[in-house]
Amino acid sequence: MRINSNKFLNKTESLNFKGFEARKLQGIITNGCYGDEKLIKELEEIAKQNGLILYNSSSAVLPWVQDRTFINSKGKVFGSDLPVCEFSKFKGLDTEGTNLTFYDGGNYFQVKNKNGETLLLSGAVNFLPDDICEVGSGFHHGKFDKDFCCDRIVKVPQADFHLDLFLTPIGDNKILLCDDDLTIQYIEKMLQNAKKYLSDEKGKQILKSRLKILSEELEGFLQQFKINKYILDSAIRNKSNDSLSSLSDVEKVLKDEGFEVIKVPARIYSYGYNAGGYSLSHDLNYANAVTFKNNENEVVILTNKSRLNRQFGITPEISDILGTDFEKMFLDSVDGYVKPENIFFLEGRRLPEELKNSKGGLHCISLEIPDFSSDI
Repeated sequence: MRINSNKFLNKTESLNFKGFEARKLQGIITNGCYGDEKLIKELEEIAKQNGLILYNSSSAVLPWVQDRTFINSKGKVFGSDLPVCEFSKFKGLDTEGTNLTFYDGGNYFQVKNKNGETLLLSGAVNFLPDDICEVGSGFHHGKFDKDFCCDRIVKVPQADFHLDLFLTPIGDNKILLCDDDLTIQYIEKMLQNAKKYLSDEKGKQILKSRLKILSEELEGFLQQFKINKYILDSAIRNKSNDSLSSLSDVEKVLKDEGFEVIKVPARIYSYGYNAGGYSLSHDLNYANAVTFKNNENEVVILTNKSRLNRQFGITPEISDILGTDFEKMFLDSVDGYVKPENIFFLEGRRLPEELKNSKGGLHCISLEIPDFSSDI
Protein backbone atom coordinates (compact mmCIF):
# COMPACT_ATOMS: atom_id res chain seq x y z
CA MET A 1 0.00 0.00 0.00
CA ARG A 2 1.29 3.45 -0.81
CA ILE A 3 1.84 5.51 2.31
CA ASN A 4 4.47 8.01 1.13
CA SER A 5 5.08 10.41 -1.72
CA ASN A 6 7.70 9.64 -4.38
CA LYS A 7 8.67 13.27 -4.97
CA PHE A 8 12.22 13.31 -3.64
CA LEU A 9 15.29 11.48 -4.92
CA ASN A 10 18.91 12.07 -3.95
CA LYS A 11 21.98 10.38 -2.52
CA THR A 12 21.10 10.19 1.16
CA GLU A 13 20.87 6.64 2.47
CA SER A 14 17.55 5.41 3.82
CA LEU A 15 17.94 1.91 5.17
CA ASN A 16 15.17 -0.47 5.97
CA PHE A 17 14.32 -3.92 4.78
CA LYS A 18 11.18 -5.74 3.83
CA GLY A 19 11.39 -8.77 1.56
CA PHE A 20 13.53 -11.83 1.09
CA GLU A 21 14.13 -13.42 -2.25
CA ALA A 22 12.73 -16.93 -2.58
CA ARG A 23 13.99 -19.10 0.28
CA LYS A 24 12.57 -21.75 2.58
CA LEU A 25 9.96 -20.43 4.99
CA GLN A 26 8.54 -21.28 8.38
CA GLY A 27 5.34 -19.51 7.59
CA ILE A 28 3.44 -16.46 6.39
CA ILE A 29 1.70 -13.75 8.38
CA THR A 30 -1.25 -12.06 6.68
CA ASN A 31 -4.28 -10.05 7.56
CA GLY A 32 -6.11 -11.69 4.66
CA CYS A 33 -7.06 -8.41 3.00
CA TYR A 34 -9.06 -7.21 5.99
CA GLY A 35 -10.77 -10.49 6.75
CA ASP A 36 -11.28 -11.92 3.25
CA GLU A 37 -12.21 -15.48 4.29
CA LYS A 38 -12.03 -16.81 0.74
CA LEU A 39 -8.45 -15.57 0.33
CA ILE A 40 -7.49 -16.93 3.75
CA LYS A 41 -8.76 -20.38 2.74
CA GLU A 42 -6.71 -20.24 -0.46
CA LEU A 43 -3.61 -19.37 1.56
CA GLU A 44 -4.35 -22.03 4.19
CA GLU A 45 -4.48 -24.76 1.53
CA ILE A 46 -1.14 -23.70 0.03
CA ALA A 47 0.45 -23.43 3.48
CA LYS A 48 -0.78 -26.92 4.34
CA GLN A 49 0.64 -28.36 1.10
CA ASN A 50 4.04 -26.86 1.88
CA GLY A 51 4.20 -27.46 5.63
CA LEU A 52 4.01 -23.76 6.51
CA ILE A 53 2.34 -21.94 9.37
CA LEU A 54 -0.24 -19.42 8.22
CA TYR A 55 -0.98 -16.84 10.88
CA ASN A 56 -3.93 -14.62 10.05
CA SER A 57 -4.24 -11.40 12.02
CA SER A 58 -7.75 -10.05 11.67
CA SER A 59 -6.95 -7.00 13.80
CA ALA A 60 -6.12 -3.58 12.44
CA VAL A 61 -2.67 -3.86 14.04
CA LEU A 62 -1.27 -5.25 10.81
CA PRO A 63 -3.45 -3.74 8.07
CA TRP A 64 -0.65 -3.92 5.48
CA VAL A 65 1.82 -6.32 7.02
CA GLN A 66 4.79 -5.40 4.85
CA ASP A 67 4.46 -1.75 5.88
CA ARG A 68 4.23 -2.28 9.62
CA THR A 69 6.93 -4.75 10.63
CA PHE A 70 10.12 -6.15 9.15
CA ILE A 71 12.62 -8.91 9.90
CA ASN A 72 16.31 -8.77 9.11
CA SER A 73 18.31 -11.70 7.77
CA LYS A 74 19.36 -12.73 11.30
CA GLY A 75 15.78 -13.02 12.54
CA LYS A 76 15.44 -9.78 14.47
CA VAL A 77 11.94 -8.31 14.31
CA PHE A 78 11.60 -4.54 14.07
CA GLY A 79 8.39 -2.66 14.68
CA SER A 80 6.14 -1.37 17.43
CA ASP A 81 5.33 -3.61 20.39
CA LEU A 82 1.89 -4.81 19.31
CA PRO A 83 2.87 -6.08 15.84
CA VAL A 84 6.00 -7.73 17.25
CA CYS A 85 3.84 -9.82 19.60
CA GLU A 86 2.24 -11.43 16.53
CA PHE A 87 5.55 -13.18 15.74
CA SER A 88 6.00 -15.04 19.03
CA LYS A 89 5.13 -18.49 17.64
CA PHE A 90 7.89 -18.52 15.03
CA LYS A 91 11.26 -20.07 15.89
CA GLY A 92 14.53 -18.25 15.45
CA LEU A 93 13.06 -14.77 15.80
CA ASP A 94 14.24 -12.12 18.23
CA THR A 95 10.93 -10.51 19.15
CA GLU A 96 12.20 -7.90 21.57
CA GLY A 97 9.99 -5.01 20.50
CA THR A 98 11.80 -2.11 18.89
CA ASN A 99 9.71 1.02 18.56
CA LEU A 100 10.57 2.48 15.18
CA THR A 101 8.86 4.51 12.52
CA PHE A 102 6.70 2.51 10.11
CA TYR A 103 8.27 1.77 6.74
CA ASP A 104 7.29 1.39 3.12
CA GLY A 105 7.23 -2.36 2.87
CA GLY A 106 7.40 -3.28 -0.78
CA ASN A 107 10.37 -1.12 -1.63
CA TYR A 108 13.17 -3.36 -0.32
CA PHE A 109 14.43 -6.85 -1.10
CA GLN A 110 17.34 -8.74 0.40
CA VAL A 111 19.12 -10.94 -2.13
CA LYS A 112 22.41 -12.70 -2.66
CA ASN A 113 24.43 -12.11 -5.80
CA LYS A 114 26.63 -14.62 -7.61
CA ASN A 115 29.63 -13.52 -5.53
CA GLY A 116 27.86 -14.44 -2.30
CA GLU A 117 27.30 -10.85 -1.20
CA THR A 118 24.12 -10.09 0.70
CA LEU A 119 22.59 -7.05 -1.00
CA LEU A 120 19.72 -4.81 -0.03
CA LEU A 121 17.87 -3.74 -3.17
CA SER A 122 16.33 -0.40 -2.24
CA GLY A 123 13.99 1.70 -4.36
CA ALA A 124 15.49 5.03 -5.38
CA VAL A 125 12.72 6.96 -3.65
CA ASN A 126 14.08 5.75 -0.30
CA PHE A 127 17.15 7.97 -0.72
CA LEU A 128 15.67 11.09 0.79
CA PRO A 129 17.20 14.35 2.01
CA ASP A 130 17.73 14.48 5.78
CA ASP A 131 15.69 17.66 6.12
CA ILE A 132 12.45 15.96 5.01
CA CYS A 133 12.90 12.73 6.96
CA GLU A 134 10.72 13.71 9.87
CA VAL A 135 9.44 11.36 12.57
CA GLY A 136 6.44 9.48 11.22
CA SER A 137 7.36 10.16 7.60
CA GLY A 138 7.71 6.44 6.89
CA PHE A 139 11.47 6.57 6.27
CA HIS A 140 14.33 5.63 8.54
CA HIS A 141 18.05 6.36 8.46
CA GLY A 142 20.49 3.94 10.03
CA LYS A 143 23.45 1.71 9.31
CA PHE A 144 22.38 -1.19 7.13
CA ASP A 145 25.44 -3.26 8.03
CA LYS A 146 24.34 -3.24 11.68
CA ASP A 147 20.55 -3.45 11.60
CA PHE A 148 19.97 -5.11 8.26
CA CYS A 149 22.94 -7.44 8.03
CA CYS A 150 23.73 -6.59 4.42
CA ASP A 151 27.09 -6.19 2.73
CA ARG A 152 25.91 -3.46 0.38
CA ILE A 153 22.86 -1.39 -0.53
CA VAL A 154 21.92 -1.13 -4.23
CA LYS A 155 19.83 1.82 -5.40
CA VAL A 156 17.23 0.57 -7.88
CA PRO A 157 15.39 3.02 -10.20
CA GLN A 158 11.71 3.39 -9.40
CA ALA A 159 9.50 2.02 -12.22
CA ASP A 160 6.50 2.20 -9.90
CA PHE A 161 6.06 3.47 -6.36
CA HIS A 162 7.29 0.14 -4.91
CA LEU A 163 9.83 -2.39 -6.19
CA ASP A 164 7.41 -5.25 -5.61
CA LEU A 165 5.16 -3.92 -8.37
CA PHE A 166 7.73 -4.46 -11.12
CA LEU A 167 10.34 -7.01 -9.98
CA THR A 168 10.41 -10.31 -8.11
CA PRO A 169 13.63 -11.98 -6.89
CA ILE A 170 13.33 -15.78 -7.15
CA GLY A 171 16.72 -16.77 -5.76
CA ASP A 172 19.81 -18.30 -7.37
CA ASN A 173 20.86 -14.91 -8.75
CA LYS A 174 17.65 -14.58 -10.80
CA ILE A 175 15.15 -11.71 -10.80
CA LEU A 176 11.87 -11.51 -12.68
CA LEU A 177 11.36 -8.07 -14.25
CA CYS A 178 8.19 -6.75 -15.87
CA ASP A 179 8.39 -6.01 -19.61
CA ASP A 180 5.49 -3.97 -20.98
CA ASP A 181 6.49 -4.57 -24.61
CA LEU A 182 6.40 -8.30 -23.98
CA THR A 183 2.90 -7.97 -22.51
CA ILE A 184 1.78 -6.18 -25.66
CA GLN A 185 3.30 -8.92 -27.82
CA TYR A 186 1.33 -11.59 -25.99
CA ILE A 187 -1.95 -9.69 -26.39
CA GLU A 188 -1.20 -9.13 -30.07
CA LYS A 189 -0.64 -12.87 -30.39
CA MET A 190 -4.09 -13.48 -28.90
CA LEU A 191 -5.65 -11.13 -31.45
CA GLN A 192 -3.79 -12.66 -34.39
CA ASN A 193 -4.93 -16.16 -33.46
CA ALA A 194 -8.50 -15.00 -32.91
CA LYS A 195 -8.61 -13.42 -36.36
CA LYS A 196 -7.06 -16.53 -37.88
CA TYR A 197 -9.82 -18.67 -36.39
CA LEU A 198 -12.49 -16.23 -37.59
CA SER A 199 -11.20 -16.65 -41.17
CA ASP A 200 -11.09 -20.45 -40.93
CA GLU A 201 -13.99 -22.01 -42.81
CA LYS A 202 -13.85 -25.05 -40.51
CA GLY A 203 -14.20 -23.00 -37.35
CA LYS A 204 -17.27 -23.54 -35.18
CA GLN A 205 -19.80 -20.76 -35.60
CA ILE A 206 -20.60 -20.47 -31.90
CA LEU A 207 -16.90 -19.94 -31.15
CA LYS A 208 -16.61 -17.45 -34.01
CA SER A 209 -19.42 -15.38 -32.53
CA ARG A 210 -17.68 -15.27 -29.17
CA LEU A 211 -14.29 -14.58 -30.71
CA LYS A 212 -15.65 -11.72 -32.78
CA ILE A 213 -16.87 -9.93 -29.66
CA LEU A 214 -13.67 -10.80 -27.78
CA SER A 215 -11.49 -9.47 -30.62
CA GLU A 216 -13.29 -6.14 -30.72
CA GLU A 217 -13.11 -5.67 -26.96
CA LEU A 218 -9.51 -6.89 -26.71
CA GLU A 219 -8.42 -4.61 -29.54
CA GLY A 220 -9.80 -1.61 -27.68
CA PHE A 221 -8.20 -2.75 -24.44
CA LEU A 222 -4.82 -3.18 -26.12
CA GLN A 223 -4.99 0.24 -27.74
CA GLN A 224 -5.78 1.84 -24.38
CA PHE A 225 -2.85 0.06 -22.75
CA LYS A 226 -0.56 1.28 -25.54
CA ILE A 227 -1.81 4.84 -24.92
CA ASN A 228 -1.19 4.47 -21.18
CA LYS A 229 2.29 3.13 -21.85
CA TYR A 230 3.02 5.99 -24.25
CA ILE A 231 1.90 8.59 -21.68
CA LEU A 232 4.05 6.97 -18.98
CA ASP A 233 7.07 6.66 -21.28
CA SER A 234 6.68 10.32 -22.30
CA ALA A 235 6.48 11.43 -18.66
CA ILE A 236 9.69 9.52 -17.89
CA ARG A 237 11.46 10.71 -21.03
CA ASN A 238 10.48 14.35 -20.54
CA LYS A 239 11.06 14.16 -16.77
CA SER A 240 7.58 15.45 -16.03
CA ASN A 241 7.44 12.69 -13.43
CA ASP A 242 10.82 12.81 -11.72
CA SER A 243 9.96 9.91 -9.40
CA LEU A 244 9.65 7.23 -12.07
CA SER A 245 12.25 5.61 -14.29
CA SER A 246 12.07 3.16 -17.16
CA LEU A 247 12.20 -0.62 -16.83
CA SER A 248 15.32 -0.57 -19.02
CA ASP A 249 17.03 1.56 -16.37
CA VAL A 250 16.09 -1.04 -13.77
CA GLU A 251 17.38 -3.84 -15.99
CA LYS A 252 20.74 -2.12 -16.42
CA VAL A 253 21.27 -1.76 -12.66
CA LEU A 254 20.36 -5.40 -12.03
CA LYS A 255 22.58 -6.69 -14.84
CA ASP A 256 25.46 -4.48 -13.72
CA GLU A 257 25.15 -6.21 -10.34
CA GLY A 258 25.47 -9.56 -12.10
CA PHE A 259 21.86 -10.77 -11.80
CA GLU A 260 20.15 -12.84 -14.46
CA VAL A 261 17.12 -10.78 -15.49
CA ILE A 262 14.11 -12.76 -16.71
CA LYS A 263 11.62 -10.54 -18.51
CA VAL A 264 7.96 -11.31 -17.86
CA PRO A 265 4.58 -9.98 -19.09
CA ALA A 266 3.46 -9.23 -15.55
CA ARG A 267 1.72 -5.87 -15.40
CA ILE A 268 -1.05 -3.96 -17.17
CA TYR A 269 -1.80 -0.49 -15.90
CA SER A 270 -3.34 2.90 -16.45
CA TYR A 271 -1.34 6.03 -15.69
CA GLY A 272 -2.92 9.20 -14.41
CA TYR A 273 -3.59 11.57 -11.54
CA ASN A 274 -4.53 9.68 -8.40
CA ALA A 275 -4.39 10.50 -4.66
CA GLY A 276 -2.41 13.70 -5.00
CA GLY A 277 -0.03 12.72 -7.77
CA TYR A 278 0.48 10.84 -11.02
CA SER A 279 0.79 7.09 -10.50
CA LEU A 280 0.03 3.66 -11.95
CA SER A 281 -3.17 1.74 -11.29
CA HIS A 282 -3.03 -1.96 -12.13
CA ASP A 283 -5.50 -4.20 -13.93
CA LEU A 284 -2.94 -7.01 -13.71
CA ASN A 285 0.21 -7.42 -11.64
CA TYR A 286 2.04 -10.70 -11.11
CA ALA A 287 5.23 -9.09 -9.73
CA ASN A 288 3.54 -8.33 -6.40
CA ALA A 289 4.09 -11.88 -5.22
CA VAL A 290 5.13 -14.00 -2.26
CA THR A 291 7.95 -16.29 -3.35
CA PHE A 292 9.62 -19.14 -1.48
CA LYS A 293 11.32 -22.49 -1.95
CA ASN A 294 9.50 -25.69 -1.05
CA ASN A 295 10.95 -28.83 0.50
CA GLU A 296 12.20 -29.93 -2.94
CA ASN A 297 14.06 -26.61 -3.23
CA GLU A 298 11.73 -25.54 -6.06
CA VAL A 299 10.58 -21.93 -6.39
CA VAL A 300 6.92 -21.33 -5.51
CA ILE A 301 5.15 -18.12 -6.52
CA LEU A 302 1.92 -16.90 -4.93
CA THR A 303 0.57 -13.97 -6.88
CA ASN A 304 -2.52 -11.91 -7.60
CA LYS A 305 -5.17 -13.25 -9.91
CA SER A 306 -6.39 -10.89 -12.60
CA ARG A 307 -10.01 -10.87 -13.69
CA LEU A 308 -9.14 -10.16 -17.31
CA ASN A 309 -9.69 -13.74 -18.48
CA ARG A 310 -13.18 -13.58 -17.03
CA GLN A 311 -13.76 -10.06 -18.33
CA PHE A 312 -13.04 -11.12 -21.90
CA GLY A 313 -14.73 -14.52 -21.61
CA ILE A 314 -11.52 -16.49 -22.14
CA THR A 315 -12.41 -20.09 -21.30
CA PRO A 316 -9.88 -22.96 -21.57
CA GLU A 317 -11.31 -23.75 -25.01
CA ILE A 318 -10.85 -20.18 -26.23
CA SER A 319 -7.41 -20.00 -24.60
CA ASP A 320 -6.36 -22.94 -26.78
CA ILE A 321 -7.50 -21.03 -29.86
CA LEU A 322 -5.75 -17.84 -28.77
CA GLY A 323 -2.56 -19.75 -27.98
CA THR A 324 -2.33 -18.06 -24.59
CA ASP A 325 -4.32 -16.00 -22.09
CA PHE A 326 -3.72 -13.49 -19.29
CA GLU A 327 -2.39 -16.17 -16.92
CA LYS A 328 -0.76 -18.54 -19.37
CA MET A 329 1.41 -15.74 -20.76
CA PHE A 330 3.09 -15.42 -17.35
CA LEU A 331 3.41 -19.19 -16.95
CA ASP A 332 5.02 -19.44 -20.40
CA SER A 333 7.48 -16.61 -19.70
CA VAL A 334 8.95 -18.35 -16.61
CA ASP A 335 8.98 -21.82 -18.15
CA GLY A 336 12.25 -23.50 -17.23
CA TYR A 337 12.63 -21.35 -14.11
CA VAL A 338 9.42 -22.08 -12.19
CA LYS A 339 7.19 -25.11 -12.64
CA PRO A 340 3.64 -24.15 -13.67
CA GLU A 341 2.18 -26.24 -10.86
CA ASN A 342 4.17 -24.10 -8.40
CA ILE A 343 2.51 -20.84 -9.48
CA PHE A 344 -0.74 -19.91 -7.74
CA PHE A 345 -3.04 -17.06 -8.82
CA LEU A 346 -4.98 -16.01 -5.72
CA GLU A 347 -8.16 -13.98 -5.84
CA GLY A 348 -10.25 -14.18 -2.72
CA ARG A 349 -13.25 -11.91 -2.82
CA ARG A 350 -11.50 -8.60 -3.49
CA LEU A 351 -7.76 -8.92 -4.14
CA PRO A 352 -7.85 -7.71 -7.79
CA GLU A 353 -9.86 -4.65 -6.71
CA GLU A 354 -7.47 -3.89 -3.82
CA LEU A 355 -4.53 -4.03 -6.22
CA LYS A 356 -6.23 -1.61 -8.61
CA ASN A 357 -7.79 0.79 -6.12
CA SER A 358 -5.51 0.66 -3.07
CA LYS A 359 -2.25 -0.11 -4.90
CA GLY A 360 -1.67 -3.09 -2.66
CA GLY A 361 -1.65 -6.77 -3.60
CA LEU A 362 -0.75 -10.13 -2.14
CA HIS A 363 2.85 -9.25 -1.26
CA CYS A 364 1.70 -6.09 0.53
CA ILE A 365 -0.65 -7.96 2.86
CA SER A 366 1.74 -10.84 3.59
CA LEU A 367 5.04 -11.15 5.43
CA GLU A 368 7.29 -14.16 4.89
CA ILE A 369 8.90 -15.72 7.98
CA PRO A 370 12.09 -17.37 6.71
CA ASP A 371 13.47 -20.68 7.89
CA PHE A 372 16.64 -19.25 9.38
CA SER A 373 18.32 -22.66 9.34
CA SER A 374 18.50 -22.40 5.53
CA ASP A 375 20.49 -19.93 3.45
CA ILE A 376 18.85 -17.34 1.21
